[in-house]
Amino acid sequence: MYQQQPAYTAQQAHVPPPEIIAWSPALVNNVKLIGIVGRPPVVKNFPDGRVKVELRLGVRNPSQNRPASSWINVDFWDLPAQQAAQYVQKGTRIALTGRIKEDAWVDRATGATREMLKVVGKTFSIVDDVRAGTTAADGPVLPRAPRPMRAPRDKYAPSAIALASYNMYHNEGRSIAETAAATARRLGTVTEHIVTSVMAGMPIEVARLAAELQMGPAGSEFISADDVDTAIEAHLADVAREAGPPADLYDLRLKPIRQQLDGSPQTVAKLQRQLDRGNGYLDYAQIKFVLAMKKYGYDWGTLITADPPAQYLVGPAAAVGGAGLPSSGPWPQQDRAEDDIPPF
Repeated sequence: MYQQQPAYTAQQAHVPPPEIIAWSPALVNNVKLIGIVGRPPVVKNFPDGRVKVELRLGVRNPSQNRPASSWINVDFWDLPAQQAAQYVQKGTRIALTGRIKEDAWVDRATGATREMLKVVGKTFSIVDDVRAGTTAADGPVLPRAPRPMRAPRDKYAPSAIALASYNMYHNEGRSIAETAAATARRLGTVTEHIVTSVMAGMPIEVARLAAELQMGPAGSEFISADDVDTAIEAHLADVAREAGPPADLYDLRLKPIRQQLDGSPQTVAKLQRQLDRGNGYLDYAQIKFVLAMKKYGYDWGTLITADPPAQYLVGPAAAVGGAGLPSSGPWPQQDRAEDDIPPF
């Protein structure tokens, strides 16, 4: 069994002392890391013209020949951020210098103070394998040229499957439930297809889609576009205070907007009734629908004037004639896959 020993005893063998170096400001809080980027860089542009890039860097012990065993959050600002945004992608190996920074914030759900260490990068280099068989005697060893970046996919473009669902709903006049039955897909999946298409700018009959999403006018017993808009604006104010306004409404995270709805006495009972009807998947669709209407300037006050008809207020199985097609929910609120991602 291990026993605590004195720091030093005369019987211990003498070991050489550590090296003594001169103090220098460059040594203070100085970090050097090499690792692999574990996800696509997150680029944030601020009104004052500054650019920030957030990375997730996987590092491992040099003696361990295995994938990354530790993950570190890294921020780059300004020129390094612009370089990272243009030349770094998921899987890129980089070597960086920087400093450690501690972030602290208050968890709004629990009120507890949370802390997280991150690295603020100062410089970085892209690391690539050297040419096979080359040695120093053969002359300078140059890294291979980096592979060309793939063109990014238009983040607003719906998939071909989503467009097929949208075509059945909008152009053929089928309901969401009928479209789900015809394609043997979940009701929530088809709802997501249609809402995603609307977010991409496809035309839609606002009143009809609002009715199928179980939304009513302002003051209704159903969730209204005004209810959701209030939650969106509250989240926008929070984001603006912390990091400046987002470049695009679609850059907003969905979870905080839903939490605003959950925390409002005016909407929590409406959400619960919606959940009781077996339509717990609708809340995110409603948020995305209102984001799209805000983006494209729809006047929902004049377009959504009536509560949804009774035919849209049944559970998913009944909505498709008892076929038993499952919805995408209801799910426990904390387990939703959309919690930590933007709508695109």
